[in-house]
Amino acid sequence: MKLVREFLNKSISELNIVFAPFKLSKINIERMMAFEVKKDEKYIICEDIITTGGSALEVAKQIQNNGGKIVAFAALANRGFCQRFGSNTKISKKCELPKNIKLFALDDFIFEMYESENCPLCKNGSIAYKPGSRGN
Repeated sequence: MKLVREFLNKSISELNIVFAPFKLSKINIERMMAFEVKKDEKYIICEDIITTGGSALEVAKQIQNNGGKIVAFAALANRGFCQRFGSNTKISKKCELPKNIKLFALDDFIFEMYESENCPLCKNGSIAYKPGSRGN
């Protein structure tokens, strides 16, 4: 959080930090946001793992629709679709996060990904049983 705090030049007490749960729906977002968003309040949206940023973006939109300002996104790990602040990893077309808001994460974790017809493990009989929360 020190890096985030230095970047934003604010103390943590002046920021609202929101965790974005997976498998969101509009109803889940409204239930999760059991707090009042005040106009111009600043928020950091946090996730455990950022893949495309879709879940974090859904929460961000709800906060923005209620007058809040998103100042950063944060995660423990970035799967490499979005560009992490301080990383040389190139941003992917699959990244949904806004380019003008920084993403902070501990590191980039980039894995080889295959379509099922090209997957070497699938060709050997392995079956993927737990895709990401959005099938990524």
